[in-house]
Amino acid sequence: MTLSDRMPMRSVFLVRPHSGGTFSVFTNLRLALACLGVTLEWMGFSDGPDPLPTDPAFAAAMQQGHLLDARGKSQAEICRDLVSAIVTRQYDLVFINVLTSPAEMSVAAYLPPHIRRIIIVHSITPGTFDGAKAVAPYVHAAVGVSPRIQKDLQQKIDLPPSLIFAAPNCLDLSAYARLTRKLRGDTFRVLYLGRISDVDKGVFWLPRILRQLGDLPIHLTVAGDGPDLSALKVRASSLGSRVTFLGRVPAH
Repeated sequence: MTLSDRMPMRSVFLVRPHSGGTFSVFTNLRLALACLGVTLEWMGFSDGPDPLPTDPAFAAAMQQGHLLDARGKSQAEICRDLVSAIVTRQYDLVFINVLTSPAEMSVAAYLPPHIRRIIIVHSITPGTFDGAKAVAPYVHAAVGVSPRIQKDLQQKIDLPPSLIFAAPNCLDLSAYARLTRKLRGDTFRVLYLGRISDVDKGVFWLPRILRQLGDLPIHLTVAGDGPDLSALKVRASSLGSRVTFLGRVPAH
């Protein structure tokens, strides 16, 4: 059965609006699928006091999906609510980000057979691949955001290689074609931009790498927020002015 045989197809991406990379993937995928006549909405949950519904930075995004009230509920109860909402809203396809909440990852195992499930793998950390391996028996395809991830997934998870794809996060490097990299003399400036989380981003490697480079004139700027921000600042404290933390960076 081809995609056109199921038009109009409705799909949902399990995420909530935030300034991180997974919501950027949702935004770009939503635009791309619209060209094929496929609608894509997000679905997430709020399990406590939440400024998101009134945050002006995400006012437009709030119109593109559904936020479930999960206050006081266990991960198992949240999973049941997600499955119920997906079935009730009659989605044909669900995108699940690997190494997200247990509730969202567990959805793959409890959806009716007619609803297709695709996992998206965003990084190469051991925890991420363990998560992909655990959920792989319940999905129809896997997508890695780089050829490296696609290759590793083909070796690590129980899916036919023909169902494991690469959809790279792309960057136009043409603007940097004439960049001269100098590690002696002028300061070489490095930027980390992303969620500050070690289990899925490996951010604790950053100060270790900088120390191994010795006295080379390198300055690291860390932009973003996340659960390991305070711990990363402690680990980088001995580096002094060689590291700058900018904190959360708005999406727009």
